[in-house]
Amino acid sequence: MTLVPADSKLLDSYYEYYLDKETRRYDPFPAPSIDSLKDRFAWVSSQLTEFQNAQSFFWFLKQDTEVVAHVSLNNLNPMMMTAEIGFGVFPAARGKKVATSAIRLVTQKVFLESLVRKLIAYVHENNLPSRKALESAGYKQEGLFRESYLLNGLPCNEAVYGVLRHELL
Repeated sequence: MTLVPADSKLLDSYYEYYLDKETRRYDPFPAPSIDSLKDRFAWVSSQLTEFQNAQSFFWFLKQDTEVVAHVSLNNLNPMMMTAEIGFGVFPAARGKKVATSAIRLVTQKVFLESLVRKLIAYVHENNLPSRKALESAGYKQEGLFRESYLLNGLPCNEAVYGVLRHELL
């Protein structure tokens, strides 16, 4: 699997991912427009050397020539040296351990190429595939936020996971 920086040539497949029924099942945010995704690609970085000044990081993951997943870093905190990792697997690649591989790859990259000391992930309590992928990649559940957000008007619990640099390096 290889990391590919945010690339507007891959925008259509990324947009299709957001429209997928399984993606919508756990995402409390409305599907973005293609224009809002273009705008996002204009300001995200893929160079971890920019951690002190970046707002967000984003990568696609390719297996051979096919885009199979995406991983992002958000809520960057340069003072505390933490960030939130988010990920998604494209429909055709689900159930093939792609999420675990993607999380491991980006987590290793972050810990090797930056001073980040902790990565955090938030996952819908019932999103068992994502929770399993995080655990398989070395993340530990640190808590459960009760009724953390609304999904289709219903309160949902959200599991919080974390991994520390010294646990993996």
